[in-house]
Amino acid sequence: KKLKQLSILFNCDLKQQEDIFSHFDFYSDNIFVELKTRKDIKYIDGKFYFKEKELDSLIFDAVKMRSAYQYNKRNKCNKHFYIVWKIYGDRYFNWKINWEKGDYYLKCITDKFGRETERTRNIIYVHTRAIKELL
Repeated sequence: KKLKQLSILFNCDLKQQEDIFSHFDFYSDNIFVELKTRKDIKYIDGKFYFKEKELDSLIFDAVKMRSAYQYNKRNKCNKHFYIVWKIYGDRYFNWKINWEKGDYYLKCITDKFGRETERTRNIIYVHTRAIKELL
């Protein structure tokens, strides 16, 4: 269902990556898409909320941004990479990866991330003003 919906929203025939550990879930000739499902995030009156708290950014793992940059550099191409958040109410929002520092900031976070031991990860925080709804 999500593959079909994303194909419609991006107006292309997306395919699912075969490697479940791939940095991006879906691809076509010119784009790659990573889907983050966040059912607890709501969008109300132009603002994102998590448990009644307004959010000023949505996040993803920085390794995906590095992967996008390295892919284009290694293959001497200019494919487009998107992070898509599917939130409460089956609404889709996206950010096209770019290197405009005004859109995001990077933070190093140490946490258990659902595991038994702590790990340190680089996280990209995309300002909500840069995130657009896919209609």
